[in-house]
Amino acid sequence: MNRSTTPAQSLPPRAAPALAWTHLRLRHRRMLVWLMATASAWMLFANWPGIDLSISTELMNAGGPDQPRFAFGQWTAVRVVYEVVPWLGRGALLACLVLLMLPRPGRHSSAALGRWRQRAPAMLLVLVVGLWLVVNAGFKEHWGRPRPQHVEVLGGHQPFRSIAEPSSLCGRNCSFPSGHAATGFVVMAAGLRAGASRRRRWAWAGLILGTLVGLGRMLQGGHFASDVVFAGLMIWGVTLAAQQMLLRWRAARGPQNSSWRR
Repeated sequence: MNRSTTPAQSLPPRAAPALAWTHLRLRHRRMLVWLMATASAWMLFANWPGIDLSISTELMNAGGPDQPRFAFGQWTAVRVVYEVVPWLGRGALLACLVLLMLPRPGRHSSAALGRWRQRAPAMLLVLVVGLWLVVNAGFKEHWGRPRPQHVEVLGGHQPFRSIAEPSSLCGRNCSFPSGHAATGFVVMAAGLRAGASRRRRWAWAGLILGTLVGLGRMLQGGHFASDVVFAGLMIWGVTLAAQQMLLRWRAARGPQNSSWRR
């Protein structure tokens, strides 16, 4: 009788789920984490929409009773970031196109130029599909969510809508999600071609930058907290999808590209 057992069979029942999670490919685990994070955020803001209103109310009144609504949004630094960020997104798109049109770097070319040329396809995918198609042309133009400064309970003239309530109250360039914050979150895509440690640093850089830019827009009354959260989740999801596409494409080109999987 064959008495051999698999590692999963030799472990206690409670250890089996942990082993199954460990044996999942890293990129599949990342996608599962993204799905769980997105579902959790949706349930949180859809079932408790007062979270958005409470945060925006605090930011609206942060300047004190003698100040106008969302007074901190008038700070010079906040206004400068608001004006500059869209141009940074356009500049990144142009830079990616230029890098892709450059000839392949030779032996004596700059190493930094070569690295950025390798990062350009992933960045371009996330900029075009994530920032432009999903965030700006997709949800912002069709979800119809009024911005905080336009909502009645915050001093505006339109009713509040949660993220789970698409509406026709806003015709274009609406609140959900935040395009400015999404531009900051795109930075995480710069690490897709890098090794694990550098990829984590780029992910943290994108998370911090997108959050700070989103906070600035919340201070201006331009977005709710959920608009910023879902901007990050959308860009993160497109970044993971772009990674899968590029991994498959490079694997099809031959084993010399297998190092991209690290």
